[in-house]
Amino acid sequence: MAAPSTTTAEMPMTAGTSAPPSVPTTTKAPAPPPLVVTPDKIESILGSRADVGKILGTTLEYDNNDSSPPTDQIGGAPDCAALDIPTASQLGSEWTTYRWNYYRETKDRTAYIVSQVAVLYPTREEAATAFVHAFPKSAAKTCVGAEITKQDQKWTISNIAEISDSTAKWTQLQALQSTPWRCFFDFRNKNNVLFGAYLCQYGDGVPGVTTITDRIAAWIPQ
Repeated sequence: MAAPSTTTAEMPMTAGTSAPPSVPTTTKAPAPPPLVVTPDKIESILGSRADVGKILGTTLEYDNNDSSPPTDQIGGAPDCAALDIPTASQLGSEWTTYRWNYYRETKDRTAYIVSQVAVLYPTREEAATAFVHAFPKSAAKTCVGAEITKQDQKWTISNIAEISDSTAKWTQLQALQSTPWRCFFDFRNKNNVLFGAYLCQYGDGVPGVTTITDRIAAWIPQ
């Protein structure tokens, strides 16, 4: 006795036999938020004493740090006084996290002084705006040879290599020194970070400060 035949129309719909609903071709996943440096990562983008010491070929045994920008006034024409580590007034009120690291070979004697700065903002747009405010382009036209005063020390801005929307590079020469002692500055803006370094030494510090600042930049996402 053959089993009775069943037509397709008579078969019950069981799991897996129904066609899945089609997904509209216009459906797209939401775009991820832009990648930014968060406060918990700020230390990791700055070079350690060991890392910076290797760049300079020396051992840096002394360090200091701060989580608030300086408030000391720098004497000189306003645009020229801005060519130093940015102060609280230069950075504005939108920043969220600040870190300053300071290294030298020993507390009392050193051939190198290194400082690194990183300042986080909520967005890359706010960081870009803060950078332009902190380092006015007009300084490039008027400040070469200008004198500034900080903590009773006189310094001359001996060179300005560049001031743009995202990069500022200049050199300070300490006055009244028989052997020229210079500080080389390299500050930049990338993503939501205003960052930079200065290197003080006898001789040419441009290669050293550039390498130190390049290292910071490499740890910041685009």
